Order: sequence, then C-alpha cells, then structure tokens
Amino acid sequence: MRQRQTGRVADALSLLDDMLLCGYQPNVVRYIVLQEAMCKNSGFEQAMAVLDELLAKGCTPNIVMYNVITNDVFREGCVDDAREILNRLSSYGYGFQTNTVSYTTLLKGLCASKRWDDILEFFVEMMEKNCMPNEVTFDMLIIFFCRVGSYGCNPDTISYTTVLKGWCHAERWNDANELL
Repeated sequence: MRQRQTGRVADALSLLDDMLLCGYQPNVVRYIVLQEAMCKNSGFEQAMAVLDELLAKGCTPNIVMYNVITNDVFREGCVDDAREILNRLSSYGYGFQTNTVSYTTLLKGLCASKRWDDILEFFVEMMEKNCMPNEVTFDMLIIFFCRVGSYGCNPDTISYTTVLKGWCHAERWNDANELL
C-alpha cells in the first residue's frame, strides 16, 4: 500500500490504480512520468516504491528511470544513496547499463558535495566502462573546478593554456577564440 499523497500526485496514483484495475498495463514511459512527479513532490524513496511496483507488474526498467531518481537523490542531498541505487538497479538483471547521462548526473552531485576522491573514482570508472564523457560532462567539470577558485584555488595561465590547447587540438577554433 502506498503512503498517502497529496495534490496532483495523488490523482496520478489513483489513475494508475484505476488503469491497473481495468487490466491496462502502463508502459515504462508512464511510470517515468509518475516517478518524476514522485521525486518532485514526495522524494526519491517514493519514486523507488514506484519502481518496485513497476517490477512487480512485469515492466522492465530502463536507464532513464535511474537517471530521474539519481537526479532527485542529489537534489535532496543524499549523495551516498546514489551509489546504492545504482547497485540496486544494476542487480535487477535487465541488462541495465549506466550511460553518459548517468555518470554526469553522479559527477554533478559529487561536485556539489565537494567529494574530490569520489569524483575521480567515478570519472575513472566511467572511462573503464567505455562510457565516454561528452561536452556536458566536461563543461560541468570545468565550470565546477573554476568555481573552486573561490575556495583558494584559482585558475591560472596554465589552466587557460590547457583548455586552449585542447580546443586547438580538437580544431574548435571558435571556442578557443572566445576564451581569448
């Protein structure tokens, strides 16, 4: 039995119950929408309860569901729960694989919590699993590490030169020119 909900989430849960009573099996997309609502209004633990219900109904979870929950875990400041959730979802046996969005979400939460060792650990794990970071991943890390300057570590000429060299090596001339 679900915990009592208020507002629109309660309406959505009631509609889901009605759908199930009528024999209609909601698909993963509908559960993801419900999960997002649960995260915003009730927290990630309730979203995990929706995931458990999905599994009990025979629906297969996907990476998007994990990303929705993980994003909320960090929003609620429960950084240590993110790894536990990752392990839990990986153990379901559905061929669940983390992707660039998953790792970027984890890294963003760890950056916000200033968990330096964990940031490095997850970045290395990401690379070892052949999950290549994208522009969003690198931009997020660069922005975060530039903000670290307010804690006594300011980017210097070498920092800027490193970024410029990288952009030039990648033939991203416009980006390099913007930094100048």
